[in-house]
Amino acid sequence: MPYILININLAKPAPPKVPDHLEVRLQSYPALGEVAVLRGGDVPFLAVLEIPKFRADESWESGKEPQTIHAKPPHLTRFYFDASFSISTSFRFSFLFRSGRNEAWRSIRDKQGLEDGQIIIGSTNPSNIDHLLGGIIPDLNPACDRPIDTNIDQTLNVRSWMLRATISGADGESAAFDSFDIGTAWGSFLKWFALVRLSPYWIAPRQGKSQFTLDKDAILCSFLGPQGNHLVFLAVNGWNEVLSGFRSAPDGAITVHARNDGSSQSTLAVVIAAGDDFEAVVATAVRYARSFVAQVNNDWDSVAAPLADTSRHQDMEDWYDGLGYCTWNAIGQDVTGEKILSALSKLEKSNINITNLIIDDGWQSTDNGEKGQFQRGMVAFQANRDGFPSGLKPTVSLIREKHPNIRHIAVWHALLGYWGGISPNGEFASKYKTVEVVREDADPRNLPEGGRMTVVAKEDILRFYDNFYQFLSDAGIDAVKTDAQGIVDTWISPSVRAELTPSYLDAWTICSHRHFGIRAVSCISQTPQALFRCYLRKDQSRTVVQNSDNFFPEINAHNSILTQHLNILPDWDMFQTVNQYAGFHAAARCISGGTIYITDIPGKHDTDLVREMTGSTPDGKTVVLRLSSIGKSVQPYSRYKDDLLLKLGAYYGPLRSPVLAIFNISTRPLTELLPFSSFPNIESTKSYVVRAHSTGTVSVPTETEGSSSSAIFTSSLNVRGYDIFTAYPLQMFTVGTCGQIGISNMGLLGKMTGCAGVISSSIERYPNQRILLTTELKALGTLGVYITLLPGLVIGDSLSVSLFGHCVDTFTRVSTTNTCMLEVNLELAWRRVSTICQKNASVQVLVSIQCQPVKLSLASTQDVLSTTYNLE
Repeated sequence: MPYILININLAKPAPPKVPDHLEVRLQSYPALGEVAVLRGGDVPFLAVLEIPKFRADESWESGKEPQTIHAKPPHLTRFYFDASFSISTSFRFSFLFRSGRNEAWRSIRDKQGLEDGQIIIGSTNPSNIDHLLGGIIPDLNPACDRPIDTNIDQTLNVRSWMLRATISGADGESAAFDSFDIGTAWGSFLKWFALVRLSPYWIAPRQGKSQFTLDKDAILCSFLGPQGNHLVFLAVNGWNEVLSGFRSAPDGAITVHARNDGSSQSTLAVVIAAGDDFEAVVATAVRYARSFVAQVNNDWDSVAAPLADTSRHQDMEDWYDGLGYCTWNAIGQDVTGEKILSALSKLEKSNINITNLIIDDGWQSTDNGEKGQFQRGMVAFQANRDGFPSGLKPTVSLIREKHPNIRHIAVWHALLGYWGGISPNGEFASKYKTVEVVREDADPRNLPEGGRMTVVAKEDILRFYDNFYQFLSDAGIDAVKTDAQGIVDTWISPSVRAELTPSYLDAWTICSHRHFGIRAVSCISQTPQALFRCYLRKDQSRTVVQNSDNFFPEINAHNSILTQHLNILPDWDMFQTVNQYAGFHAAARCISGGTIYITDIPGKHDTDLVREMTGSTPDGKTVVLRLSSIGKSVQPYSRYKDDLLLKLGAYYGPLRSPVLAIFNISTRPLTELLPFSSFPNIESTKSYVVRAHSTGTVSVPTETEGSSSSAIFTSSLNVRGYDIFTAYPLQMFTVGTCGQIGISNMGLLGKMTGCAGVISSSIERYPNQRILLTTELKALGTLGVYITLLPGLVIGDSLSVSLFGHCVDTFTRVSTTNTCMLEVNLELAWRRVSTICQKNASVQVLVSIQCQPVKLSLASTQDVLSTTYNLE
């Protein structure tokens, strides 16, 4: 059986079951359990209280209601309470509640376990951040009080520093170790966030409050200071033989711990950055590290030279945006050509047209014998005879013949050949120079990969990869998934690590690009050396890299805080569309901004869920609707056990649409108040409409400026609940006697990230009071257009729609859920016009609006539309 390791965080224990008649939920904006950084003045408070329905007639007082994007739980009723305070100093808060003047006050802290909220009065004045590092770290180690490189980014209001220290060389086969204290961030802090080395090859988040305590070495740490500013520490790795990371001192100070594998004295480097915007501070720290490494790393250009970006747009679209299928969970390690073909046939019967196929672990020829999986070595390039009796090439040819929709076929292999490297007794031992290396015994919580292994020596690594990848190319393979890359950091010998680690990383980078271009997936590769050496530079097409060892969204969301700034397209790992968490995982992958692979057991597919993630093009391809930015946590300091919704933010450039996904990773149902400020890249001067994917509910047009209750949304999720909110900016026009009209292209409705179905969009007004929306879409589906004056327009008269120049008014209607939303069923329309249109890769739609003072009742509008829509 294959060995599968999954890291699962321990959740906060589920609360005791509370009878419905005693259930109480309360949350607020600013939120309990969080720190809100405000700028002083009047601070509005809004609280929502949910109580059993039968208690609604008690003498509760209630205030203004915000917009509700999710219905309340059926057995509860909601009350809202609002107030405003003028404040000039920071404070903590919680809530008491009672149902009448004669009732005793009860604490929500005691009732629900929610921790206090905290408000910090911050400042946007750049001078608020001291230009001296000692002013930010009052107990700065005097050893750091030396000439320090300093940068100031006035645009982002971020200051940054570079600390360097010398570390002695290794003594024979004993690496040199050293550590030194830096000091306590801000002197004291409110919260901290870190990305730690969960294992030798994975990173994961850690968070805490005023006491900094790490259980593992970290590569990035951030501290929220008393004035609401952020202080970020980044350990720069991969540019020499030094491996460095952060640890916590008993008094809460941050320390640097380093290991030098090289035989000569060397340098460790740490970037420190401070500012009032978390995202800007992290981005500045990574940018500073990139600039530093470019100056000092002599190998960088020699590795980059063979990587000239020759990727064609079509290659990128297919590899990044094509739906993928992986054999790992679907078939298991006992993979055969026959099983692959059977699985693909069942996908096709279910109308699931994949673009990329990954043949995972199990196809290779290895020296099985009595060895365990992680001790076996690769014995030949050719596939094993049991699963592929005729070899790899005939199977690949048959796949391409029977399934022409599959554009790319990848095979899995370990960086060193197989988990145990290469066989010392196979043909490789005579063709390539080899060395024997020793892996340290694994922590029981990690993969059991200790012991001796044979690997190709430094002199022949490039030739080995070139020969291997040429064999794969000749067999019809045009992509690879290269796993187990972090094993290089488990070798015991420092001289082996120093010599072979950069050699393997560089050789794989060069050869995979030479043979397959962008079509490579990097796995088990989050060692600091690989993250910085392979992915720090940003002048090449991004490499798909697995983003964590756990497909649950919480770890991925926080890891992306760093990986979004590297030359990485994150892979949040494959998932199956049929299980209780399937929709949860599908939503996470849609918001990730990365690739999407399914690994369904053959014949067990949720086709409706697949359609929510993808769209079909007129020329028959299935494309993933991928956002243009990487999805990541918008609350880095919130802990897994805090009983708060996990919030991920992303953005889609062509529509200028912020996207916010929420997940209930708690053990209890949660209700929260979500302000517009939760959405990333929101523009304060615009009005938006927000659509919830799960319900199709669309908000009223809302201005984001100010802090009125209308700019706050109530959301409720059960355990394992999720949703994706997309904010669409309204484009406003003044047209004749109609007055103001607002229009927004909402992309493809019914898709989790339907905004990403839009390639381009423009809305223009013409002198004759005509407004024309022109849009190009990646796929067919139902196009949504929000029009504030839609109830006064008549489809086929003052409003018309064309697809590829052909009128499709009969496939257009007013939404049954919102009278201001137009729906155009492009799939039905395409069936009508496909016989007279060329099959294009994209979809061109025009929506023409002739503004005039037409008065038409909603009822009569829907009567007309309902008679013309059902034309299947």
